[in-house]
Amino acid sequence: MTEHAWALLLAVAAPWVALLLLAGRRTRGYLPRWGALAAVPALGVALWLPDGAFTLGHPLYAARFGIDPLGRAFLLLAALVWAAAALFARGWLPPGARPARFMGFFVLCMGANFGLALAQDLLTFYVFFALMSFAAYGLIVHDGRRASRQAGRMYVLMMVLGEACLFTAVALVALRGPALAFSGLDVAAAGPVALLLFVLGFGIKFGLFGAHRWLALAHPAAPVPASAVLSGTMIKAGLLGWLRVADAAPALETVGWVLVAVGFAGAFYAALVGALREDPKALLAYSSISQMGLITALSGVALAVPEARAVALAAAALFALHHALAKGALFLSVGHAVAVAGGGRMLLGLGVLFLALALAGAPGTGGALVKVAATEVLDRAPHPQLLGGAFSLASAATALLMTRFLIVLRAYRAPNPAREARALWWGWGVLVVAAAAVPWWWAPEAQWRAQAWRPAELWGAAWPVLLGAAGAPLAARMARMARGGWRPLRAIAALARAASRGLATRFASAARRVLRVEPLLHEWRLVGKLLAAIGATLLVLLWWGANGYHGT
Repeated sequence: MTEHAWALLLAVAAPWVALLLLAGRRTRGYLPRWGALAAVPALGVALWLPDGAFTLGHPLYAARFGIDPLGRAFLLLAALVWAAAALFARGWLPPGARPARFMGFFVLCMGANFGLALAQDLLTFYVFFALMSFAAYGLIVHDGRRASRQAGRMYVLMMVLGEACLFTAVALVALRGPALAFSGLDVAAAGPVALLLFVLGFGIKFGLFGAHRWLALAHPAAPVPASAVLSGTMIKAGLLGWLRVADAAPALETVGWVLVAVGFAGAFYAALVGALREDPKALLAYSSISQMGLITALSGVALAVPEARAVALAAAALFALHHALAKGALFLSVGHAVAVAGGGRMLLGLGVLFLALALAGAPGTGGALVKVAATEVLDRAPHPQLLGGAFSLASAATALLMTRFLIVLRAYRAPNPAREARALWWGWGVLVVAAAAVPWWWAPEAQWRAQAWRPAELWGAAWPVLLGAAGAPLAARMARMARGGWRPLRAIAALARAASRGLATRFASAARRVLRVEPLLHEWRLVGKLLAAIGATLLVLLWWGANGYHGT
C-alpha cells in the first residue's frame, strides 16, 4: 500500500484505536482527556493530502476510499468540529456524568463520520453512514433525562425510516449496474423511485422540511458537546450523501424546482418558528433546519440547471463548511455561557456576536462569502431576481433568529457543576477562529473572495441583517403572546401538534420494541465491552481489506 492509502486508513481508524481504551479499567479515563487527538489524522488528510483514491479489495467486498474536493470540505469541517467538541467535552462533563461512556459513543461516531467523508463508493458510504446514525443515539440519551429519552425515541424512529429508504435505494442502484463508485454512478438507470428514496433517506438526516422533527427534539436534549457535533457535522453527512447522488443524477428540472420550493419553505418556516422559542439550543436547532433548507434549494438548482451544477455543488460545500463551524461554536457557546464568569463573559459575548453575524451573512464574515457564492448559482437559474430576493429574505429571517438567540442566551440559566474552564475556552475558541478564517481560505473560487468586498455586495449583505434585527422586538412580543395563550397562536400550535401526533402514534409501538434495549445502554460494564469489541472488529476489517489491497 502507498503512503497515501495508509494516511486515509489512519484518518478513519484513529478514533477506533482510541475506542480500545475503554477495554481496560485503568486506561478508560484517558479517553475523555485525549479524545481530541483522534481527529488529528483526519485534519492532516483534509489539509495536506493530495486528491486520489484506492481500493481495499477482497472477494466478498471491495471498498473504495479517497479524497476529492467535495469530500475534502466535509472532512475538514468534520475534523475541526469533532476536535473542538472533544476538547470542550473534557471540561464540560464532570466525573459523575460518566464521561468515558459518552466519549465511547463520541469516538465511534467520529470514526464513522470520517469514513463516510472519505468513502468513494455508495455502499461504503452507506455502511459508515448507518454506523454513525445509530451510534449517535448514545450521545442523545446520555444524561438519562426524560426529555433525552423522548428525543432518542424520535431519533431512532426517524433513522430507521431513513436507513430503510437508503438501503432500498442502494439496492436499486446495485441491481441496475455493478458500478457503485461515485465516479461512475448511474442514478438514472435505477429509476425515479431510487432518487425519491435517496431524497427521503438523506433528507431525514439533514433535516429536510417535513422530516425535521427529530432534529428539533434531539439538539436541545443532548449534552452541549453532542449538540455541537449533531448540528455541526452529523447532519452534514446526510447532505454530503445527497450531493454525491445529485452530482451523478441526470438533469431533472421538475424534481429540482420542487427541492428549491421545499428548501425555501423550510428556511422561512424554521426561522420564524425558531424565533418564538425560549430555549437557546432549541432556537439553534431550528436555525440549522433553516440553513439546511437553503442548501437544499442550491442542490435543487444543481438538478434543474445542469450548466450550474458544478458551481452549485461548490457553493453548497462552502455553505456547509461555514455553517458547521459557526453553528458548532454557537452550540458550545450555550454551555460556555453557563460556566464563564467575570471578564470572560465580555470575551464570550463578543465571540457569540461575531458568530451570529456570520451566520446571518453580515459583511466581512464567511456568511457574506457564502451569499456571494449562492448568488452566482441563482444567477445561472431562471428567474434569478426572484430566487435572489428569496435568498436575501431568508438571510433576514436568519438575522431575526440570531438576534433572538442573543437575547435569549443573555437570560439563559442552567445547572452549573464544576467545569474545567481552560478546556471550555480551547474547544470554543478553536471553532470561533476556524469560523472566521477557514471559509475565506478554503473558498474554491478566488473571485468570490474579491467580489464579497465590492460596495454592492457589502450593501446586499448588510440590509438583510438590519431588517432581521429590526424585527426582533416583534418576534419577542409574539413569543410572549404564545406563552400567555394568545388564541391564534394557540390554534396554530394545536394544529401542528395534531399533525405530528398522528405520525408519532403510528410508529410508537415499533419504536418501543426497538428501544427495549435502552436500559442496557446504562450498564457501563456491558457498554464498554461492546464498544471496545466494535472498535476491534472495525480495525480487523480494515486490516483484512488492506492485505487484499489491489491498486490505487
